[in-house]
Amino acid sequence: MSVIDIDLLAPDALVNPYPLYQKARESNPIFWDDRLQGWIVTRYQDVHAASMDPVRFSSGRRVEKLVSSRVPPELHGKVAPMVQLTSQWVSMSDPPVQTRLRRHLHRAFNPRTVAAMEPHVTDIVRALIADVRGAAGFDVMESLAYPLPAFIMADLFGFPRQDAELLKHWWDSLKVFFGGSPDLVGGLDAAMTGLAEIVKYFTATVTERRANPGDDFVSHLVSVDQDGGFLGDDELYSNLVFVLGASYSTTMDMIGNGLHALLTHRDQWELLVSRPDLADRAVDEILRYDGPVQVTQRVTTSEVEFRDKRFARDESVFLIRGSANRDPGQFPEPDRLDITRESAGGHVAFGVGAHYCIGAVLARMVGRITFTELARTFPDLRLDPAAPARWRADTLQFRGLGTLPVRSGS
Repeated sequence: MSVIDIDLLAPDALVNPYPLYQKARESNPIFWDDRLQGWIVTRYQDVHAASMDPVRFSSGRRVEKLVSSRVPPELHGKVAPMVQLTSQWVSMSDPPVQTRLRRHLHRAFNPRTVAAMEPHVTDIVRALIADVRGAAGFDVMESLAYPLPAFIMADLFGFPRQDAELLKHWWDSLKVFFGGSPDLVGGLDAAMTGLAEIVKYFTATVTERRANPGDDFVSHLVSVDQDGGFLGDDELYSNLVFVLGASYSTTMDMIGNGLHALLTHRDQWELLVSRPDLADRAVDEILRYDGPVQVTQRVTTSEVEFRDKRFARDESVFLIRGSANRDPGQFPEPDRLDITRESAGGHVAFGVGAHYCIGAVLARMVGRITFTELARTFPDLRLDPAAPARWRADTLQFRGLGTLPVRSGS
């Protein structure tokens, strides 16, 4: 196996992985990682090709493989409920099962449904911004990036908004575990507690919606679909957890990462302020430049010859989306944020193929509204020089900020 001296789980790499991505692309773009027990794929064309090949690069058994390679055998029984739950996620399934699950979930995230949500989303964004308009400084993550997707998803699911903090806490414990934490075992107890609590919450919610259906996402999922099929209870609970958690966390990080990038590249922030019509293109460039999902894992279904490497059957393959989106072979001057970039829409931040992000239309809409309203309300917004932003740096897969202090006015 080809080994390269790069530790993607090192603390400095989790804070800023892009220098290591560049080193890998230039020196050994496909290499074996002993710590992750899998192959690392870093160039755009290779990440794209493997993502489009579910026959050889399966999404199934991803968490099972992660557990078997990085959790001691004596703890496998303890983590079995999590493997059972996540194995039924639409993101962890292959066609035709994935196709059926996606059809159910698409009912809440199709372009027509999302377009109808725009006035409501705009109202939420404006209300949150109004709460901090008079402040000399505020934390974007606390005041906007977290509550915005939490409120949107609570309203979509028909949950009380006050439950959002609990749901966030439970999801975060799961995310840190299956997102490629440097210390899986250390986070196991919190993850299993979060799993039990969030499943209990959804079980009660589904029971209530079956008795009293409404016009919300959960009610739609428990009803008969257009083809007369049902989601099984385990599939239902599992995918409710996935859609809620993935949508909230990735949208939160898109806003935080994006605003940090714009304010770090002052000319791009000022361009957006003067040209709000660039907001749509800015969202795609932000996702390319510093997307919230950095890695997608696959498992080989057979021996695979890929470029100049030979992957054995049942090996993990980590497709580094964040590196692919900084590949100069695909994006000229990839380390420069450019919200006028015409090729930005070719990024793989949402994935490609069968597993293209089901919530992409909603995420783009939320991003466009948020950055437009921020630029309109705070044209002089800037990073707080006295309080640097802090990256969470807790998982390989999910990249985002813990804090983003900003200032406005004199």
